Amino acid sequence: MKKILLILLFLNLTSLHSQVLPGGTGKTRYNENESKSGKFLFSLGLKSAKTIDNYGFEFGGKAGIMANENVFIGLGFYSLLSHNVDFNFSNFENTGTFLQLGYGGAEIEYLLPILSRTHLSFGSLIGTGTVDISASSDIDVPVGDGGDWFFIIEPYTGINFRFYESFHVGFNFSYRIISGVDFYGMSGSDISGPVFSVILKSL
Repeated sequence: MKKILLILLFLNLTSLHSQVLPGGTGKTRYNENESKSGKFLFSLGLKSAKTIDNYGFEFGGKAGIMANENVFIGLGFYSLLSHNVDFNFSNFENTGTFLQLGYGGAEIEYLLPILSRTHLSFGSLIGTGTVDISASSDIDVPVGDGGDWFFIIEPYTGINFRFYESFHVGFNFSYRIISGVDFYGMSGSDISGPVFSVILKSL
């Protein structure tokens, strides 16, 4: 999961750097009316998600292609970065353990332009993920006997602003629904809930 996130970060940085290199896209004036169909889209996101009894911070991104002028189809991957979500279930209660969470899947998104530099987005992620437990806040030391898999669907809506050339910053609200978890007394409802995201998108 972490390797996938690093690849997405590299793709975003490469796209940004190419616009200022000699012979790169920086010599061509950005045309907001150019067709988006067939173009690649990369984005990175920082999420604040209701998880158990706290809000944890997740990092991830997505990559894919514009199927037409308005519809994006791709893959997204996200991972819980913060170690502030205590795992207070079963015999792990008050032992200093915290939750590990990672998930990914297919994403489809509809982009609705409302102004020359602004568009709304409506989409959903559908996929799978894993939960586990770690016992150290400095390095991940799994103690959950292999973790557990789950199914996730996360519909979202957001608003995006183009601030430079093809780069946008966006703010999303979503609601994560997780099922299939049976892990030391934790269920899917314990890690389902509202999610707030800040997105950096290259299109």
